[in-house]
Amino acid sequence: FRRVLFRSPTDSQCNPISSSVEAAARVMANELPQARFHVVDLALNHTGEHLPVLEEELRSIRLDRHDTVVAIRPEGRFVRRIVAVDVEEEEKRVKKQLPARGGKYFCQADPNGSLDSIVIRQQPQENLGPDEAAIEVLAAGLNSKDIMDGLSLSSERAASGALAGQKLGLEEAGQVAKIGENVRGIGVGDPVMARVSNGLGGFAIANHNLVVPIPSSLTFTQAACVPVAYVTAYYALAYLGRLSSGESVLIHSAAGGVGIAAIQIAKLLGARVFATAGSPACRAWVPELGVEAVFDSQSLSFHDEVKMATRGLGVDVVLNSLTGSIFSQSLACLAPFGRFLEIGKADIYRNMRVGLEQFGENRSLFAVDIDRLATQKPELHRRMLDEVC
Repeated sequence: FRRVLFRSPTDSQCNPISSSVEAAARVMANELPQARFHVVDLALNHTGEHLPVLEEELRSIRLDRHDTVVAIRPEGRFVRRIVAVDVEEEEKRVKKQLPARGGKYFCQADPNGSLDSIVIRQQPQENLGPDEAAIEVLAAGLNSKDIMDGLSLSSERAASGALAGQKLGLEEAGQVAKIGENVRGIGVGDPVMARVSNGLGGFAIANHNLVVPIPSSLTFTQAACVPVAYVTAYYALAYLGRLSSGESVLIHSAAGGVGIAAIQIAKLLGARVFATAGSPACRAWVPELGVEAVFDSQSLSFHDEVKMATRGLGVDVVLNSLTGSIFSQSLACLAPFGRFLEIGKADIYRNMRVGLEQFGENRSLFAVDIDRLATQKPELHRRMLDEVC
């Protein structure tokens, strides 16, 4: 014999009555193996409409059928199945369904440190503050910090107090979707670029001091790569380093994003530019940017080469991102009254010892952290971003 159990007409997966009926059917199926139980799940408020379909379902029940739980919905008849999934095809299907522009999602790094395991998460509902702007993301910049965070290699001390922390996506470009009541200078629909957290997603919220209109000469893709690299280079060289026409600057890692921006800004300021790069291919390409000489950043010999190129004086400014012994050799490249601009975090947060004697003859050292600039001095960050634009 057989029994037919009707779940209470509800479409809620959390309905306790509906779930308990199905649970009871499972228990009875185990306790009474000689019986066959079938569960029919009807949608909320559609019972009358589904009577013909329900009748057909009851007439078609067979003892040898494995579909013991059936859901009848306006869209059709559904049964449970466990099927093999082609992972690549499934990813393509999900990507097609995912609304990239303005979608309420963000990318989250794997705590175990694997770039292959970065996942897309639904963005929690956030209330827009009076000083904030909501932005549909059309392009996002990818930075070395994103790679470090994706691999869980970033220092917790370095992330503490920073704008993005250990989240992915520091900068983006898009269109303003909504603004808070105190926001001035931008309106809904305006193309903007911004410093954000969780920028690798479809939607971002930022303080208005971190958002500026995109210059008409830039595309969204180009603008998405301005707020980090160019603000870092400009804040370091122009604001802290006071680099001026006729002075000399040594730019480490010149083939990277900040390095390229720094070369352009230094040339705009009228400085003589020397650079280092880590690979032969990069050292062959960097001179095309108009620098006077390029040295090997993997060899300590660059110190002697810089001294030779400057007739033993050294350079007025060093923009450094390298660590360890190269850090010390870079300090030794400074001329009297020279300024050392440290944009790396590794040596700072491992508390590397530096002898103060090296800062004789009015040399100085600046630590550059625009993440903290954005959170702790947003007005100054806005000024830097405006001047870059």
